[in-house]
Amino acid sequence: KKYATPEEILLEFAEVRLEVYGKRKAHHVQRMEREAALLNDRARFIRLVVDGHLEVDKRASAQVCADMRRFGLRTRREIEEGNVEVRSLEEGAAAGKRSSGSGGGAAAADADTGPKGYHYLLSMKMWMLTDDRIAKLEEDLRRVLAQLDALRARPLRELWETDLVALEEALDVRDKEALKEQQEADRLARKAQPDKDSELVNQQCVLVLSSSFEIKRVRTGEWKAMRGRGGRGQRVNQVAKRKEAVNGEAGDGAEEPGDGADEKEGDAGAAEENEGAQDAISGVFACHEFDALLAFTNRGLVYTLQTLDVPLRKRTQKGLDVRELVPELEKDQRITALTTIPQGALKKHGQESLMLVTAKGMAKRISLSAFNVVRYRKGACAITLAKDDELRWVLRATAEDLLFLASRDGWVLGYPLKIGFKSCSSLKAPGRKAMKLLGDNEIAGCDIARLPQSFIDAGCAAAAPQAPEPEAADAAEAAEAGEADEEAADAAEEEAEA
Repeated sequence: KKYATPEEILLEFAEVRLEVYGKRKAHHVQRMEREAALLNDRARFIRLVVDGHLEVDKRASAQVCADMRRFGLRTRREIEEGNVEVRSLEEGAAAGKRSSGSGGGAAAADADTGPKGYHYLLSMKMWMLTDDRIAKLEEDLRRVLAQLDALRARPLRELWETDLVALEEALDVRDKEALKEQQEADRLARKAQPDKDSELVNQQCVLVLSSSFEIKRVRTGEWKAMRGRGGRGQRVNQVAKRKEAVNGEAGDGAEEPGDGADEKEGDAGAAEENEGAQDAISGVFACHEFDALLAFTNRGLVYTLQTLDVPLRKRTQKGLDVRELVPELEKDQRITALTTIPQGALKKHGQESLMLVTAKGMAKRISLSAFNVVRYRKGACAITLAKDDELRWVLRATAEDLLFLASRDGWVLGYPLKIGFKSCSSLKAPGRKAMKLLGDNEIAGCDIARLPQSFIDAGCAAAAPQAPEPEAADAAEAAEAGEADEEAADAAEEEAEA
């Protein structure tokens, strides 16, 4: 048979499908009717035994089966053949009398009407013949009869639609499980063989910042691990190689192999050497590619960037001018500090903060979450500076850390941050005096250290102010007055020297 359209195929299929659903419905109705009949006879059998109408103990099987026939209890074969009417005790007894009067004796002689036919009743344990068991069987019977009535009332189309909905839900569950298994397999595959060129993997990298305001991002795989110390190392920029004359000979020399292009001696080589000497490395920062960057200028401004904004380069390739990443950066400004922040750390209100230190000994501790308001690639004031001061260092720290400062003339100062600096949330707030500097002295270096808690507690206790005794108060005032006189004398000497 040929069909003109796909709809004709579906219509004829629907007719066949509904016919099969009719057969299926009839089969389920017969099965539930037999189940209801078995539950009904089991409940009536137990009721007869509990009420004393039927004696099963110490009697011959034939006598017991004859009494069961007299009370209208059906054999399994009768129920299978369609005798599935649900009866009460009185209806069952009346049916049993009718069956006995219409040749029940001949039926009793049949093997199916003996112990074999009533095996589903006689196989029940004696401890199960109770009122509780009757209540349970009657409850099951009511449930099966309710399901049977609902099935008889349902049309064939509704049965088909119900099966289609169940099929769709089962397919959705299977698709979700398959997707979950595939994702787990992909994760294990990436873990076993990670894709180094995939940008979706948060790989570790190194940011290289040069003194000529060029920056680049280099994968850690660009370096090879050395077996021991004392090696020459590996080049990370295009600084020209130094040429040395051999045995005092002048003229053209041999070329020295290197990582980049070959370089020649002479005026061109000297020019490249001078140019390379100016392009020195000013900072190297290890981070991950999904990290955020906080770039600080010498004038106290901060810019928010992403590590992926920095172009990926080889070790020996030239970096990108920082001004291309930060167009607002003026000519008299330069990047003096670069801090890497893990992904999402700016949105978390944790205890971590940034310590900003200037050249003139001013410092400020600000919460890391305060930088969340800085717009992408837009400058914001991180600290208010004096005209002759500039921001030099930005360090990540917590309240439990210690700040160490070293001046250019050799003085060192260290103290816990929880005593000297409280975390503030204002970006424009000025710093506080972190170290006393005389004359044109400046901070040469600073760093954050973490010491055991016992040392921190001891330092806090020593730094805590104590009430002086009456006799010691006068001595302390005299000492302070003497120190003030000494400071005034030092200031006078400095002015004289100036």
